[in-house]
Amino acid sequence: MLAAVAGSAALALTDIATGFARPLWLAGAVLIVVRLLANLFDGMVAIEAMACGTPAVVTDRGGLKAFLVDGEDALIVDPLDTKALAEAILKLLKDKRLHQEISRKGYEKALVTFTWERIAESTLKVVSQ
Repeated sequence: MLAAVAGSAALALTDIATGFARPLWLAGAVLIVVRLLANLFDGMVAIEAMACGTPAVVTDRGGLKAFLVDGEDALIVDPLDTKALAEAILKLLKDKRLHQEISRKGYEKALVTFTWERIAESTLKVVSQ
């Protein structure tokens, strides 16, 4: 089912192993899927995609779940539940309103949460403790 939809859409799938992705590629993607299997914060590619206005499907492992809200600025699923992962992807591909809403709110979240100023403030708080 997903293959049929993916064949007709520019679908970007990524995983930890793919490493750094370029902003032009991310901005041109219909959506991005970051499937973390461990409790690591290695979701930078999802943040980069969101900052480019690309909606994200992420998993509930790792640091992404700490600042994202399921159904608001991303879709969040269990990485071992492949059916839920496929359903989330299809939901974003089929529901244009949801796609636009998640894209907009994800973009806003990425730009507000991950500015250099906020990163510097957070770093200073940790260092000064």
